[in-house]
Amino acid sequence: MNTKQSITLLTSPIIAKSVIPLLKLGVKNFNHDLTFEKGEVAMLANNGSIFELYHNKRWPLSCTDETGRVLAEGVYLGDTLESKYNDCSIIFPKLRKELKYSCSIHILEKEADCHHFYTLTFEHEVNDFTHWSLNHITMIRNHLESYKLDQKAIIEEAKAKKNRITLPIANNYLRSKDSYNPLDCTFSLKLIHKDDSKIIYLPKQAARCLRKLFEGKPIKAIALEMNLSPRTIEYYLNRLKRILGCSNTRELLIYYSHQALVAPKSLKSIKAALA
Repeated sequence: MNTKQSITLLTSPIIAKSVIPLLKLGVKNFNHDLTFEKGEVAMLANNGSIFELYHNKRWPLSCTDETGRVLAEGVYLGDTLESKYNDCSIIFPKLRKELKYSCSIHILEKEADCHHFYTLTFEHEVNDFTHWSLNHITMIRNHLESYKLDQKAIIEEAKAKKNRITLPIANNYLRSKDSYNPLDCTFSLKLIHKDDSKIIYLPKQAARCLRKLFEGKPIKAIALEMNLSPRTIEYYLNRLKRILGCSNTRELLIYYSHQALVAPKSLKSIKAALA
């Protein structure tokens, strides 16, 4: 499909107008993926740039196998998907960087002929986003129902074979030995999960934060060196604990410091923290 002729780009002004109530709630980007079998997808969005990213960079669809989306129907926070699914831990940081948002909500609904995966991105403070989401999810779903009614004809048109593109399937992408280039600076640390031996790829910022922790540096010092706020560093570390199956910093040190290629001079700091 020629990008210039894609239904995503042709209809984005219409979709943008239709989701104004969501934008007033603080939604930055709205994306509606119609996912079919074998990696086929049609996209509707208020901003065509997300389609261009997937189309041009050949990124895989998150949480997919040959049949479509592997998730159960329901509502998901982006942070939850990122901590649970390897493909999300790789794709979501790329999307946040390219589209400049901090948090996301994802809603999956299934029909007989396709799966509807709605993505809403926000620029909220990450520490307050879960609370905000719980208090606004009913309103979001009500606005989503209005969108589906208003744009029923466009949604049906998007299902046509001519409006689909084929993207890599997440499960196949993860199994491919060539999926990750070790020279790709976006992902600078590979860890093996302590419980199920799955490979976890950490984005550059998260990996840098973890290595500094393993060097024995306190949160304030890490924040200063990385030019970030202490709250952001705390958020990174808390998310890493969830992803890596650790309940505290001590467990991070025990199970992962040896995998992080920590310099020998840092070993004394690690032993001191474990004492």
